[in-house]
Amino acid sequence: MLRPTAGYSLLGSSLHELVDRHIELLEPAMIDTDRLTMTMGQLDCWNDRFMLLDRLLSERIAAGPSASPGVIRAVLAVRHGGGRRSVAELAAESRQSPRHLERLFKEQVGVSPKTYAQITRFRHALRLIGTGLSHADAAARAGFHDQAHLHRDFKSMTGRTPRQFMEFTRAEDFR
Repeated sequence: MLRPTAGYSLLGSSLHELVDRHIELLEPAMIDTDRLTMTMGQLDCWNDRFMLLDRLLSERIAAGPSASPGVIRAVLAVRHGGGRRSVAELAAESRQSPRHLERLFKEQVGVSPKTYAQITRFRHALRLIGTGLSHADAAARAGFHDQAHLHRDFKSMTGRTPRQFMEFTRAEDFR
């Protein structure tokens, strides 16, 4: 799984500018497609092909710009805090103003720290619901104010209620 700042390193540009745009990863500027096609054709199994892709993407990410230490700390703090940390807390810990952190976060992650925290809580709630926990209990454990808050976020992020979403997908996919 790619870290949240990998897109910034991979693409070498501000991620918030790419919202709602289609990016072709196999463009010549991104990956040598001739080399990739030839090499993949020589491999016998899918596992080796995926390992090759992993290696090529890792090389490309390593060659790209690095995310700022403050953004990396903020991403980790959001994740470790279960999406419950405020932007002010994250900014103080990363020794930046909230506005500066938000600008860097959008550039290097693609969304604001608040949206990233919302996504983090949402993913946690999905995993909890996937284990059979009630929506109310999942909402409480994932840091939502109440079940209605969880349902609003579900609807805004997926266009479906939690029940509709779980019927549409398999709950096991989120464990």
